[in-house]
Amino acid sequence: MIAKLKGLLDETGADWAVIDVGGVGYLVHCSARTLSQLGEAGEACTVFTDLQVSENDMRLLGFADGAERDWFRLLTQVQGVGSKVALAILSALSADELQAACANGDAAMVARANGVGPKLAGRIVNELKDKAGALPGGGGTGAVAAPRGGASADAVSALENLGFKPAVAARAVALAQGELGDSAGEGELIRVFGPHYAVEGIDRVPEDAEFAVAFDVARAAEDGTRNRGFESAARFINMHAAAGVDPENIRIAVVVHGGAVKDLLASEDNASRDMVERLLEEGVRFIVCGQSAAGSEIAQGDLIPGVEMALSAMTAHALLQQRGYTVNPF
Repeated sequence: MIAKLKGLLDETGADWAVIDVGGVGYLVHCSARTLSQLGEAGEACTVFTDLQVSENDMRLLGFADGAERDWFRLLTQVQGVGSKVALAILSALSADELQAACANGDAAMVARANGVGPKLAGRIVNELKDKAGALPGGGGTGAVAAPRGGASADAVSALENLGFKPAVAARAVALAQGELGDSAGEGELIRVFGPHYAVEGIDRVPEDAEFAVAFDVARAAEDGTRNRGFESAARFINMHAAAGVDPENIRIAVVVHGGAVKDLLASEDNASRDMVERLLEEGVRFIVCGQSAAGSEIAQGDLIPGVEMALSAMTAHALLQQRGYTVNPF
């Protein structure tokens, strides 16, 4: 059993790092919090580890401290919580916050994590409520504290989607949190979904502008990540609202076909689900191609509530164009 690795940080990815120990590179899967504490490539680092072995896979998990590892082991004992979901929870909540959520039965806090729906969150707090007091909270490691809370974790994820390395993204959000305070909301750090850049030196979009835009999304998201096509719709809303356009004058529809249909399933491990539900609340329409759904044996009842289904993607686009929608070319 490998219990701890101490070496140099070689490289990082969205949810992994390579630790060079004596010339041997160990691939470890980590939470965003752990990645934020590893530093930059070439710097010394230490991770506590847990080795998971299955029939078809063997993977090493890395943690910033023993408390995070203990909570990972406890989470993966809950039915429906695998290593990916457990790391997503530990990315959204610190050990102290997770302990408090379980002790208080606060399922909503646990549901902040990507891929964790209300039902699974409720199961987690119910099963771990009596065990919460037996585990310690987060311990100090001498590193800069990782961003806390769901808004901060979502901000890190949004920056990663823009191409920033996990450690850099987490550090930037931590600095913003330090400047704005613990009460900083999602919008003050970065919009949870659909981040965008401010552009100087351009003509301002007319405040009375009206948009009716249809997005066409066929490419499925990679496992454990949000669908970038869906997030483009959120980015369109955010950047135009930030430019002064009344959100009431922005109508968005997302026509989904091909492999992307699976990113609209109501399953608890769908990483795009929280984003889709938020967009639906904002009035965005998601319309599934009935042909793609039927070919994949997906029924209306399998989809996130509020998602529509058309005869085909072509039918959906034709009807939207009759209602004044233009097709976004990106």
